[in-house]
Amino acid sequence: MMVVIADDLTGAAEIGGLALKYGLMAEITTTVNLRSDADLLIIDTDTRSLSKSAAKAVITEICAGLKELQPTLLFKKIDSVLRGHVLAEIQLQQELLQLPKALIVPANPGLGRTVVNNTYFLNGRPLHQSSFSQDPEFPVFSSGIRELLQAKDGDIQVLPHHAPQPGAGIVVAEVQDSTDLVAWSKKLDASTLVAGAAEFFATVLEARNMRPVIMEKSNATLHPPALMICGSAFHKSRAFVKKIEQDGFPVSYMPAALGNAMADAQLFQLWMEDTLQQLKQEGKVSIAVHPQMEDDKAHALNIRNKMAEAAAFIAGQATLHEILIEGGSTAAAVMRKLGIDRLYPTMALAPGVTRMRVQGNKELHLTLKPGSYEWPPLDLFPLMQ
Repeated sequence: MMVVIADDLTGAAEIGGLALKYGLMAEITTTVNLRSDADLLIIDTDTRSLSKSAAKAVITEICAGLKELQPTLLFKKIDSVLRGHVLAEIQLQQELLQLPKALIVPANPGLGRTVVNNTYFLNGRPLHQSSFSQDPEFPVFSSGIRELLQAKDGDIQVLPHHAPQPGAGIVVAEVQDSTDLVAWSKKLDASTLVAGAAEFFATVLEARNMRPVIMEKSNATLHPPALMICGSAFHKSRAFVKKIEQDGFPVSYMPAALGNAMADAQLFQLWMEDTLQQLKQEGKVSIAVHPQMEDDKAHALNIRNKMAEAAAFIAGQATLHEILIEGGSTAAAVMRKLGIDRLYPTMALAPGVTRMRVQGNKELHLTLKPGSYEWPPLDLFPLMQ
């Protein structure tokens, strides 16, 4: 069995979509499932949304299970732009699993994300000049790899694949294109902890002689009643919600006052009544962040929790067939509220956008999307019309 440890749920779902592409049966869990019969076990730790100390405690528990499981491949899925506690988690995993080397390959050149001369670029521009600088939880203020990883002197080396490689320590890979990914995939051995973004994971699979399978074109029509959760105050998310509303998709905005942790319960009830009415009439509805809601870390946490509470309330009042969620921390909060701890990928709708069956509920599917990715075009995604 192969194992991927993902630091957020949409990253886990993205790997699940790749598993489908390569003909692998995948299972997404929140723990090390020793009884799993999947080809690929994907463990969502949700550590990106935790404090560093809490993240380390989760990684310690996961590593104890991995020692018993003894996977044939272990890959740590990280955020491609290095948000979260990437370095701290990798250092701890190295220690607990007794791996002297670690290779971090964050680049996704297919999405314009490259690492050159110790600098992270997005479509040719330094990362800190992009919209990632406005991330409410992990704002990017520098494009330097050492700064992005919060590395101290001696913690890491940033190297091209043709440079001499150290016998121990952590290397961050410079990558300009897919040929660099292939070159790095040939440098792996049993003493190396491998970490990276989804594109490198696909390259690692191909280095193990796996190839994409030819799949029949899937019907991407999703089945109402459907709830879409747009729980991000990020400007790209706001723009998306505005567009689907203009196109006729019903949107129920979370009242701005609910961004406050001490918000009035009656206000939440009124919001839910309006949302359920739209769901009943249209068979679908999106709950979204109010345009006036502030975009900062404190509000992001309150919004996430309130969206999860809303999802649980709606699911308790209506039989949902589809829940679509953007953002890993929001998705993880929703899953916890709904008591879901195991998912099985069934359809890759677009890069990073994966539809999954929920264990124990044949009627319900979850579709997840990383916050910085795009939903599929409307003509390929009939529910959105």
